[in-house]
Amino acid sequence: MSGLESSYKILPKHNLVIQCHSGVLKLNSYINFISNLLKDPEYTPNLNHIINIQNAFIKASLNDLNKYITY
Repeated sequence: MSGLESSYKILPKHNLVIQCHSGVLKLNSYINFISNLLKDPEYTPNLNHIINIQNAFIKASLNDLNKYITY
């Protein structure tokens, strides 16, 4: 499995964000992805999320999980 490939689609009419991830999902790459999502002009905090990680391998330590929770 290679590096993380991520994409998202915001569906404002449905109040929804669909995220798709494949490859190795590490903390820093996911935080970068979320940071870009938050900068999208269509993004609002009240959107619901569907996150597809069926083709992703999550590589995270307990310390990584605590960092993500803090983020």
